[in-house]
Amino acid sequence: MGFYFRKSVNLGGLRFNFSKSGVGVSTGVKGFRIGSGPRGNKEKYVL
Repeated sequence: MGFYFRKSVNLGGLRFNFSKSGVGVSTGVKGFRIGSGPRGNKEKYVL
């Protein structure tokens, strides 16, 4: 089994995610979130 590490910090409306692969940041409201990380940009919609 591999080792998994993730730490998130919320500052206001931003969430910073720290992992072994790099740092990501995301923001949004319930049902919609947009973020950017070491693997590119992401958008998430929940209906």
